[in-house]
Amino acid sequence: MPSVKSIVSTVKAEFDRDMLVGLLKEGSTPRDKALLYFLSYGFRIGEILSRKFSDLEDKGEYTIVKLWSDETKTRESRRQFVSKECMNVLRSYHATLREKQKNSLYLFPGETSPKTHVAGHLSKVAAGDSLKKLFISHGLKDTAREIFSPHGLRTFAENQMREAGLNDTFTKQIVGHSAKTEDSYKGWQAIEKAWVAKCLTKMTWLRPTEIALVENPETRKELDLLKAKVTELTTPEGLLKALKQAYLIEGSLPGEIPNKKLELAKKIQKQLEDDQGQPDVGQVDDASSKVSN
Repeated sequence: MPSVKSIVSTVKAEFDRDMLVGLLKEGSTPRDKALLYFLSYGFRIGEILSRKFSDLEDKGEYTIVKLWSDETKTRESRRQFVSKECMNVLRSYHATLREKQKNSLYLFPGETSPKTHVAGHLSKVAAGDSLKKLFISHGLKDTAREIFSPHGLRTFAENQMREAGLNDTFTKQIVGHSAKTEDSYKGWQAIEKAWVAKCLTKMTWLRPTEIALVENPETRKELDLLKAKVTELTTPEGLLKALKQAYLIEGSLPGEIPNKKLELAKKIQKQLEDDQGQPDVGQVDDASSKVSN
């Protein structure tokens, strides 16, 4: 009998937001950090490595990345959109480049050609190996069933866009999963508008969470009253008034407590005499009569 070998199917492991943020913040090189950020928007690794600066259209708060039909897997042109934060990460990476690489036309330059003295783009093998080491260093190791690869970030990007409210058709067109359609019929202006409205502020991974605080009117009223009372207590007259009110409220307590407060009031009055001159004896006498009664 011929032996039957069991076939174990493997799938690409999915990334979640916490995994991505951890990779971006801890242990990644400036290049890996920039590459991860772009991949988190749904690019295939070969697509983003082959992007030139001439393929970018800066829109201020976001950037359009243009992909051409002869360079994509589906042989269709498309547009992808990345945040300003993503572009800032890319600029930080370029600030670390050697002089010979800074004249490269590519977002991710590779080695400089000895003939042209111009850097081509980073190879898929070099980029993939570097990211694989980063994944492993964060405990994202392959198993018999799951493999962590840059391609898994495409699924992450799709999930993030859907969770942000972008419809499924637009999401697939952005990442290049849609059925073959003439580029002129895809309505890229509508797709761009929808992505900006729904995804731009939600698909930034490094900035602190912004919390909008809504003031409670009742809390504001109580705070204003408290401030007024504190202000009143900073004046001699206000302090004596507060003591007088306390005596009235606590008049039924045992005698030693009001007596001690009366002594305190006299000390305060004496301090006021030293600080301001002639005391207002009537106020202390009045307080004394209230306590004794």
